[in-house]
Amino acid sequence: MGKQVLLYEYILRVDEKGRIMIPKEVRDKLKISNSVRLIVNESSEIIIKKMERNIEKYAGYFRVD
Repeated sequence: MGKQVLLYEYILRVDEKGRIMIPKEVRDKLKISNSVRLIVNESSEIIIKKMERNIEKYAGYFRVD
């Protein structure tokens, strides 16, 4: 069986200091707290993703002399 994927879209406002408020419902669903780092990818859209903490993902990227 295929995995069902539900996508939601939210309209957010930017305040006078340039901050974006992520609704509590979304923060809870994605387990985003004040200690979680997010990545912003800007192309023709702004995409916000949780930063992975999986160090193995970056294994081999850095060289030690």
